[in-house]
Amino acid sequence: MLFDCPGYLYQGLVTNLARTQKPLSVRREYNGRAACENIIKELDAGYGLPDFWEPFGDLVLTVPAPSGKLVRCGCSVKSNQPVNSNGCVTELRSALWQTIAKTHFVRGEDALALFSSPLPKLAHTHLNSLCLQAREIDAVRLEEKIAHQNHQDARKIYQSFLHPNDSTENGFPGHALAHLIPRGFDFEDTTSRDEAEALRLCRELLKPSVATDGIAGELWIETLKIAESLRVTGGKITREKLVTKLRLKFQLRDDPIDEPVGPGFVIFPAGGWTKLKPCYHVG
Repeated sequence: MLFDCPGYLYQGLVTNLARTQKPLSVRREYNGRAACENIIKELDAGYGLPDFWEPFGDLVLTVPAPSGKLVRCGCSVKSNQPVNSNGCVTELRSALWQTIAKTHFVRGEDALALFSSPLPKLAHTHLNSLCLQAREIDAVRLEEKIAHQNHQDARKIYQSFLHPNDSTENGFPGHALAHLIPRGFDFEDTTSRDEAEALRLCRELLKPSVATDGIAGELWIETLKIAESLRVTGGKITREKLVTKLRLKFQLRDDPIDEPVGPGFVIFPAGGWTKLKPCYHVG
């Protein structure tokens, strides 16, 4: 029960708690319950849960935006290629418009990630370019820009994201593309192609005498550990410091950009090692 008085706000509570309870304790007890009841209502309505995000409810993330504000990202995982040079499939288009139209979806903040088999190169390039442009300019300006483009393939992909039932400005593809984050993933490979490439590079970094698959894998894992520690702390590391850390555990090749300064001398970048081959003259 609330009593509104200019400049003051009163709260009256009817309770069966003992009279020995202090007023502040009573207030804290009931305000705590109210907060819990609100959360229960939100859960019952599906707010923030996968059901709310369907068909982007395979995974729901809360991630920091560049501004630092926490935003939500609903994810859909598909093993096929939902976008090709002819545009997106009807299922994807409907899913995007269906989700961004929901009450609790915050336009301009929330995102929708699509994890699928790697798209054809041309479709991948155009789709990512369109999503980036849609986030940078408004949907009407993007519509005008695409209309004057000569690139038919990009225009075909763009047009495939039109709202199925709304031909007004509200149905322009830019509204949906602005929230889409497409990511390719090679589901059929036991080890993803990106990781295989990383392991190949690790083998190249090692001296030939120790460049085995096992040690290359250990180097890759150690690099991931360093990256994870920096992600948690929000820190950074220079190339020179990273190499110095790794040299403590692994026999790395000399870096091609290390600077030779004379016979037997090599100056490594700051934080690295200095190597000298001594030469003695007798006579």
